[in-house]
Amino acid sequence: MKKEEKRKVVFIKRKRDFVLLRKRGKREGDRDFFIVYRVNGLSYSRFALFFPKWTGKAVQRNLFKRWSRHFIRERAWPVHLDLLLGFEKREKAFYKTMNYKKFFSGFENVCRRIKY
Repeated sequence: MKKEEKRKVVFIKRKRDFVLLRKRGKREGDRDFFIVYRVNGLSYSRFALFFPKWTGKAVQRNLFKRWSRHFIRERAWPVHLDLLLGFEKREKAFYKTMNYKKFFSGFENVCRRIKY
């Protein structure tokens, strides 16, 4: 049996692309999570993550980034979008009590609202 291959995730590298996505992208979200998306005209999707210092210390932010990469790999995405995943600003206790199940279901609910 072959070992399962991880799907390659392409991240937005250039600042110009990131800024363009934030300014001109469509935003979907709820009280806790948001996704900004925009058609990129490429044959693959690109991703960006937004977890600033107010979401917690570096250890917590790195955990959110790991969960995000896992979420991105597990979900089927359309092949022509740039997507930015992040948290809305909340009290610090919200981020400290975050677990993967809550994280995954929150972003999944927001993803269902994306119209591409």
